Amino acid sequence: MAQIERDFLDRPDPTEREFKAPPFIPRKQNKDLGLSKLDGERYFSPEFMQQEWEKIWTKTWQLVTRVDEFDEPGVFYVHELGKESFLFTKADDGEIRGFYNICRHRGNRLCQVESGYLDTFTCPFHGWSWNNDGSLNKVSSPHLFKQFNDGVPEEELGLVPVKVDSWGGWLWFNMDLDAIPVKDFLGEAGHQLETYEFEKFSFLDYQTFEWNGNWKHAWDAFNESYHFESLHPDMIQFGEGHDIPIELLGIHSRMLNFNRTVSEVVADQTSLTELRAHMWGLKEDVNHVTNGENVVPFECAAKDVHLE
Repeated sequence: MAQIERDFLDRPDPTEREFKAPPFIPRKQNKDLGLSKLDGERYFSPEFMQQEWEKIWTKTWQLVTRVDEFDEPGVFYVHELGKESFLFTKADDGEIRGFYNICRHRGNRLCQVESGYLDTFTCPFHGWSWNNDGSLNKVSSPHLFKQFNDGVPEEELGLVPVKVDSWGGWLWFNMDLDAIPVKDFLGEAGHQLETYEFEKFSFLDYQTFEWNGNWKHAWDAFNESYHFESLHPDMIQFGEGHDIPIELLGIHSRMLNFNRTVSEVVADQTSLTELRAHMWGLKEDVNHVTNGENVVPFECAAKDVHLE
């Protein structure tokens, strides 16, 4: 247990509030996962990557964008995952649908831009088009196809769908049409996240970061704070990321980083430095802080600000 956890548990007059997420502390005992080393091939093996694609990515719910981005019929959004491209549209009937962004004729990329507004989607290769509900709109010169002598099989040639769902104000999709609802997929983790009422959040900006590496490098890094002291030395000046609680929740997990404190691995845990005051939203002149409209003496150690 980190020192901050002891201080927090022993604090006088703790605040009583109701949250769907249970307290992180005292810590809960996780299942013993053993001490065996992982096989490094899982980070560079094409065969292992293909297994991940078939057993994880094609069967796992993925975030797309905010539902309120689809504010009128005709709005579309293109999203890519791995080797696949997906097209999400709000049809004239008001329903949001998702499809593989692939022309049913020659497999060409159907929609060539990331987002916008369209009633129909036309393939730039041969001019076949689809309505914004995924149904076939037109086959160019159908008389050239003997297969269509008895008529164009419109139902057969509609865009191939993916499963869509919404939770927390986000649009989600799954390539597995038999997937359970996203709320069931999130399980206990989703129940706890309801505390934050994500559906009330508003869109500000999207940012995408790409790097040459295996996706699990990022996954591993964001499931531990062991790297803070070396990689993010500033962060431990205004928060605790050393030996912090991590809990397994089925196939999901949660991690607690303490804010408004100073890590126990930092020598000076007392001073209200300019960096700490800035990150904690305090205006400081070393000896005083602004509390509302009042300037009051700064009397506690910096590491104990979260207890005030």
